[in-house]
Amino acid sequence: MLGWFLLTIAFIWILGATVTDLKKREVPDWLSISLVAIALVARMIYSLLEKDISFFLQGALFFAIFFALANLFYYARIFAGGDAKLLMGLGAILAAPPVLPFSQGTSAVISIPMPFVFILNLLIVGSLYGLLFTTVVAIKNRKRFFPEFVKKCGKVRIFFLPVAALVIVVAILTIFTKSYFLLPFAVLALLFPFIHSAIKALEEVGMVSLVHPKDLALGDWLAREVRAGGKVVKPTWEGLSKKELEFLQRAKKKVLVKYGIPFVPAFLLTLLATILLGNLFEFLIRIIMPFS
Repeated sequence: MLGWFLLTIAFIWILGATVTDLKKREVPDWLSISLVAIALVARMIYSLLEKDISFFLQGALFFAIFFALANLFYYARIFAGGDAKLLMGLGAILAAPPVLPFSQGTSAVISIPMPFVFILNLLIVGSLYGLLFTTVVAIKNRKRFFPEFVKKCGKVRIFFLPVAALVIVVAILTIFTKSYFLLPFAVLALLFPFIHSAIKALEEVGMVSLVHPKDLALGDWLAREVRAGGKVVKPTWEGLSKKELEFLQRAKKKVLVKYGIPFVPAFLLTLLATILLGNLFEFLIRIIMPFS
């Protein structure tokens, strides 16, 4: 009962976050904070009713783990602040889930906790989502995109050699062990430098808008530094601070703002895939094994 309640809350909250991310390119802090609060309070109440503190401790443990992961993704500049905060809440939500459809009548090939399943699935779904989103916008801006893409690929060429080595190792292991479930790892590794370069190129040519100061929001990313009244506001990964936002609004000067890919829809798709299919790597194994 607790598991289904929390999954329902997670679905509703992420659906709401998806709508705001697509419309405003931001996730309100209250959504992420309330998701964490509801998960931990619900687990505490359930623990008191059942006289079993483990329900609360599981949620607190995975919240702490996802807090660390979210900060890692944020400071590695993979996630924006809103995405990272939403991930923290999902850690407390997904701990000790209910029995799901995919787990009935099957024997798990890979048995890992559902929060980690979500992270693994997010790697697959997020990569495919980012690739599709990038492709659509790149086609619309193709004259400016492709030269910038080549330029960005040159900056990450340091990754090409280790990635190629990893793909060769995985290919050899696949041939000799017939462990075909390793192939998705190789494909993701092979695509990662190109997806990363495409996203960065896209941010430069297809996701920059001239914004009026009254429409600026806390955390917006400046595409270029802004000079006004003898002061300079420089672009940072953390985005506009409250002080910088107030200064730009007083200056009444339009600025170029860079928007990242709205990534919360990938969270929603990953949650649905996790509920319906479980571990996507394991799902692929069950499909491939009859033919191996």
